[in-house]
Amino acid sequence: MTARQLFLMTSAALFGAFALIALHFEPAGGDWLLLGGLLLLLVGLLYIALCGVTRHLERELAARNDELRLLNKRLAQLAGTDPLTNLANRRHFSEALEREVTRARRSGDPVSVLLVGINGFEELNERYSYLAGNEVLQRLATLLTDLCRGYDLTGRWDGKTFAVMLPGTPLLGAEGVADRLREAVTEQPAVTVGRDQFGFSVAIEIAELAVGEGSDRLLERASQALSQQREPAPSAAH
Repeated sequence: MTARQLFLMTSAALFGAFALIALHFEPAGGDWLLLGGLLLLLVGLLYIALCGVTRHLERELAARNDELRLLNKRLAQLAGTDPLTNLANRRHFSEALEREVTRARRSGDPVSVLLVGINGFEELNERYSYLAGNEVLQRLATLLTDLCRGYDLTGRWDGKTFAVMLPGTPLLGAEGVADRLREAVTEQPAVTVGRDQFGFSVAIEIAELAVGEGSDRLLERASQALSQQREPAPSAAH
């Protein structure tokens, strides 16, 4: 039963009771005072019922507002998330990096980025199917998430490339992250898709924010260096 239905039923019952009393009431002398008292009682009861309905509606409204806030938060997360890897998508990553670069300019703190590309990704898809490619993307996304700190940001930059933002990290620190990632990829068990087993490798480029540089130029430097690396083909497991 809704709050509106409850209020209407309460009002109807109270008015019905008052009408029944009024029809059978034969006023004599001071009995009009009694009738007036009953009327005041009816008004008071209606006011109490209305207050109860109002409180109920306020609670319902607060609950709906909480649900709406959670829904909006979830929609915002989905809008900034790559559905396959559950990492930040390119737009989300770009916006976050731009904010971090602005902050780093004011504070003078270093910030570095990694671009991580999967070697021979197109050939991998052609040889083993897109399911193999998806498995590699998800596995690499998990490795990156495990390696990075809570305040770092990892995103899917394009079909075969991931980007990592490392706030407060100079070039040397970023190189350490890259070394640990290469080691983790090397130690990965073979990817299995159907009867096929194969390994994969990654190419990594690092760039540290330079004085007067923007986020676009920072990413451009890393991207140009990554594109110049030779891509070895995926290797079948033995």
